Amino acid sequence: MRKYPRTESRWGFIAFLFCLMVLALAIACGGGGDSGEEAAEPDMEEAAEADAMEEDAEAETMDEDAEGETMEEDAEGESDTEEMSSDAPRIFFIEPADDGATVTSPVTFTFGYENFIIEARGEGEVHEGAGHHHLGLNTECLPAGVAIPEADPWVHFGDGSATMEMQLAAGEQTLTIQIGDGAHVTLDEPGLCQTITITVAEE
Repeated sequence: MRKYPRTESRWGFIAFLFCLMVLALAIACGGGGDSGEEAAEPDMEEAAEADAMEEDAEAETMDEDAEGETMEEDAEGESDTEEMSSDAPRIFFIEPADDGATVTSPVTFTFGYENFIIEARGEGEVHEGAGHHHLGLNTECLPAGVAIPEADPWVHFGDGSATMEMQLAAGEQTLTIQIGDGAHVTLDEPGLCQTITITVAEE
């Protein structure tokens, strides 16, 4: 008869131990789950940081490319501005306007000039930065410091004019306009002489 109480007490103790084990296992599983989530969270943060760094690097590269293009555009703009704002003297044909043009006789010639003074020849007086036109037919530019002949193939515009009409034979003709000073001497400026070739059409 005494065995029954001992048996019930023993089974009760075993059940109590079993509950403790189940509770401990549940606690252990719950803790492991938290640690797993905590371990996963740093990985996600690291991935986000890596993405952000990659985006920053791409943005910096795009900024550098844009800056390089801007610098190139600025350099081209400065080059164009320098060419447009050049103070170098020059003369040029206004009419005929194009090298290689086809024209009819009589041919009208009109000359243009920049950064230079066109003046009438005054008793052979020479003024710095000033002179007058000379038109040469089928001839090239003369070297600097040479007196332009007062005969064919040159026509002098000692009165300071800048236009004329000339009868020319049909075919290809080479025309040169060159500046000479008050003594008809060519000047040491590359822009003060221009040569073009035209074709005079048959009538």
